[in-house]
Amino acid sequence: MLSFISLMGFFIIGVVVWLVTALAVFFAARVIAGSKATYARALGPTLLGVIIISVSSIMLEAFLGSIIGSILVFVIWLALIKSFFQTGWLGAIGISILAVFMLIVIMVILGFLFALIGLPFIQPPIQMLTQSF
Repeated sequence: MLSFISLMGFFIIGVVVWLVTALAVFFAARVIAGSKATYARALGPTLLGVIIISVSSIMLEAFLGSIIGSILVFVIWLALIKSFFQTGWLGAIGISILAVFMLIVIMVILGFLFALIGLPFIQPPIQMLTQSF
């Protein structure tokens, strides 16, 4: 059974991942969309994306299969990006692709900084993620 402390740790890690991912989306959107992109606007699609994409992914992949469902989920993500940053479809694709590279760069920098100051890499215990209720 999961303890309250484990759940709080999982929640805190989730919030940190959300904030770092939003930072990557913000940097990518700033490059593609310019001044329309703000960090506050980047927080929206990353949070809504997790919620909407999780639910629609389960439903679409169950009814349409994994390939078609995954494509439709990607289109939903692009529509969120397009809506929040007022870009076209190509701009949304550009933001999405660039955000992946930005996230990799941010994670490498954070990993380097953590190692530099002597902090270990923090990750949730795998048992917490795979434990059945």
